[in-house]
Amino acid sequence: QDEARVCSFAKPDGDPSTLTPDCTTGLSPYLKFGCLSPRTFFWAVEEVYQRHATHTTPPQSLHGQLYFREWFYLLSAVTPNWD
Repeated sequence: QDEARVCSFAKPDGDPSTLTPDCTTGLSPYLKFGCLSPRTFFWAVEEVYQRHATHTTPPQSLHGQLYFREWFYLLSAVTPNWD
């Protein structure tokens, strides 16, 4: 709903130890437990990016954060003894 926040989101600019809305998406549990599909999230962010000329880019952007999350999820699935 807040397209300006979507376009300006930059993960390294925030403090990872805080839960304030400006520093984290708060979506991790929703993605982890399947309440929000990574594909749905990706395309919703993409729609916002298409409407705005400027936005952050990976790896700082929301897309970059999703790429990072999915990459590590894949690694954990294909690497023996990951845990």
